[in-house]
Amino acid sequence: MKSKRQLFKDLNQIYQTEFFNQGLNVMGISNETYGKDSMIYLNAGHSNFNPPIERRILERELEERGHKIHKKYFPGSQILEVQVTYFRGVHYDE
Repeated sequence: MKSKRQLFKDLNQIYQTEFFNQGLNVMGISNETYGKDSMIYLNAGHSNFNPPIERRILERELEERGHKIHKKYFPGSQILEVQVTYFRGVHYDE
């Protein structure tokens, strides 16, 4: 499993930008931690994800780079759920 830092580096490469260096401070990206499982949610349909890339294509790109994608999350939407190494995300203390 890869870290959120590596996820943002890979997003920068895929989208050919440095925009994702802002990490969790980007609109269209959110996170949550469930026990020891940390997730990053990417809204591929958000205007910050430019140029637009379809969800399934972005999923494939990230999987090829070694990221763990939960493809059954919110089917039919443009939102991806990517599991990353543990960090103190939203609700980590619940």
